[in-house]
Amino acid sequence: MSEEPVTAPSVYASCSSYVLGRMLGQRNAEAAITAAVVQATDAPLEGGTVPAVQTLRRVAESFDTALRVDGGAVCIGKARTRHLDAALESGRDVWVTVDDDVEASVRTVRWLVEAVHDTQPSICIVPCWLRTERVVNVEWSPVYTTRALSDGGAARRATRGGFGLVAVNRAAMLAVADASPEFTDSDGMRKRAAFFERFQGGQWLGEDFAFFSRVPASVRVEALITGETSHAGQLLNLRDCDT
Repeated sequence: MSEEPVTAPSVYASCSSYVLGRMLGQRNAEAAITAAVVQATDAPLEGGTVPAVQTLRRVAESFDTALRVDGGAVCIGKARTRHLDAALESGRDVWVTVDDDVEASVRTVRWLVEAVHDTQPSICIVPCWLRTERVVNVEWSPVYTTRALSDGGAARRATRGGFGLVAVNRAAMLAVADASPEFTDSDGMRKRAAFFERFQGGQWLGEDFAFFSRVPASVRVEALITGETSHAGQLLNLRDCDT
């Protein structure tokens, strides 16, 4: 008996661009980024380049993708929370979110989505250089564990990291939402504040670490150790992270 073919996951992709929003206006920025992704044009955006356009285009070319762009994002924690809520409402299998200054190669985004295409609640981070230091935005698990992906790809167990480029499958989205406080947004809708900053153990956790502090132990957290990224023009071969 032949095996059933593996169905590619559907993706909800999101991006915020505060800087372009300030330059063009929120709605114009959203329209410009969306058009650049959908129309696959290489023409520069008015106001400057947005590296995430290339990343989003590669996601859209590889998977059935719905796109959400936020040209406001004054409060990044609230913007990320709204993206997560929209991803949940979409009913899609995987949420991929990327900051506007992050670019990743085709094989990187394919490995990213593959890493969370699982019935197990899963989150995968794509490492990037931090802007201020020559340090990647991932904290690794104290137990060194790796997992093979297709075509030579690999992911390593992690504890938390930045949301420059991250994928979360539906089971993990639901698990984190259930562990998060509710708030009433400006549209009158109740949403789960997964990225709401918090104090924990005497530490001030920013929006991304606050998110990971709400991730239940049942959720697998990994980061890619194969692929390539660029953050604010700083190139990174992900194999250099695996030390």
